[in-house]
Amino acid sequence: MSNARIEVNFDKLEMLAGEEPEFMIEILEMIVEESPEVRSKMDSCFSSSSHDELASTAHKFKSSVNVLGHPVIDKLLKDIENTASGKLPSETESLSDLMDQFHQTCDVILEQIQQKLEDLKA
Repeated sequence: MSNARIEVNFDKLEMLAGEEPEFMIEILEMIVEESPEVRSKMDSCFSSSSHDELASTAHKFKSSVNVLGHPVIDKLLKDIENTASGKLPSETESLSDLMDQFHQTCDVILEQIQQKLEDLKA
């Protein structure tokens, strides 16, 4: 997966926040704070083959990052959820590959969120 394709569009969140940048800051900070714990839990579930819990965690995180309106992370989390729960056919990407892509994508998205937070707080 090329990081060049990963670009967060904050329009959806800006629309939700309206004229209140504090609300947008709060949501973005929540995602930044929640991400390491979620990633760690997903890694732990993957390592221990707790696929149902991995699917559940991916689903919950997908709901949290939905406000970013980011199709790549949304699809990745959905694919992890469906693969872990056995809903996708075996010819799809392996769960290991999906987890690698998830980590790479999260790193890029979190960098963009941090930059947006700096801009909002300036």
